[in-house]
Amino acid sequence: MNITKEQAQWLLNDYNKVRLYGKVANHINAHVKAFSILKGKEFGKPDCTCQYVAFSQLANSMYEQHLDYIQQVANTDERETRTVQTSEERSTQRSKRSTRTNNSSQV
Repeated sequence: MNITKEQAQWLLNDYNKVRLYGKVANHINAHVKAFSILKGKEFGKPDCTCQYVAFSQLANSMYEQHLDYIQQVANTDERETRTVQTSEERSTQRSKRSTRTNNSSQV
């Protein structure tokens, strides 16, 4: 996931205020915008109001899953954000490789 500082701040400051509000139809545009930011591509408003609740639940779930990352991006400048993302990606890849190496040497 790659979001800008402005997007992260919008998620924390604006979307967070309405994301658990009971009347989903009143804030469906905010849920669509949040979902689009978190997925990294544009999504349109659901065709049917019966889909609004499910869509808002998806957006809320993604927000909660990525809250640490959102807060980290919101509180850093763009240059630091890119560095953090690259470090996390490399760290994850290295740990997978070292796990594979350790497992294969034990077999």
